[in-house]
Amino acid sequence: MVPVAMLLLMALWTGCGRPPAVEPAAYLMRVGERTLTPADFEAAWVAWKAASGGEPVDEPNAVRAARADLLQQLTEEMVLLERARELGLSVSDAELADAVAAIRRDYPEDAFDQMLIENAVARPKWEAALRQRLVIDKLIEVDVVSRIQITEEEIAERYRAYRAELAPGQSPAPEPADLHDQLVRQLQRDKTESVYGDWIRDLRQRLPLEINEKLLAEVLDVQS
Repeated sequence: MVPVAMLLLMALWTGCGRPPAVEPAAYLMRVGERTLTPADFEAAWVAWKAASGGEPVDEPNAVRAARADLLQQLTEEMVLLERARELGLSVSDAELADAVAAIRRDYPEDAFDQMLIENAVARPKWEAALRQRLVIDKLIEVDVVSRIQITEEEIAERYRAYRAELAPGQSPAPEPADLHDQLVRQLQRDKTESVYGDWIRDLRQRLPLEINEKLLAEVLDVQS
């Protein structure tokens, strides 16, 4: 599950989509049916600075680099959501409710709602950000994880590595009952990470990305 802090960030700028009255020239970027406007980006930038937790970015080169990194993240999310739309993936209200309930269980009574209030995030907007994150998770499961092949030899090799981590002479603790499943999940995670970059690059090549170069230059040239 994506960290709650990241969802707070997403909720502050979630909204790039298909604004009906926006002229094409006002688009900063467009991927399929999804668009990002300069206003969307600036909202994301404000949210990023508020949620970064580090020292304020104020050196011009650092500002440009940070804004370029953020733009890269937003572009990737747009591509992923457009791919999910292609595949007809969605998150039902029941799935969303289950995810919200799971997150709320980690907080004392009323603390979760208080956190949203303190961050000036409306509950519906936060849930919309969570729904998008769940759609992306579902896409990765369908488009990447489900295609990963794991052999018994790979599991055995991972098990040998697990046993080798025990200190010499150490009495082995009882192995977890679900150790096999844990090793499979580790292999899935490692293989997913190893192919993710190529998968994203393939999506970007296949899905047309329209960029307003003039607005892009203006966005990246802001000094603070």
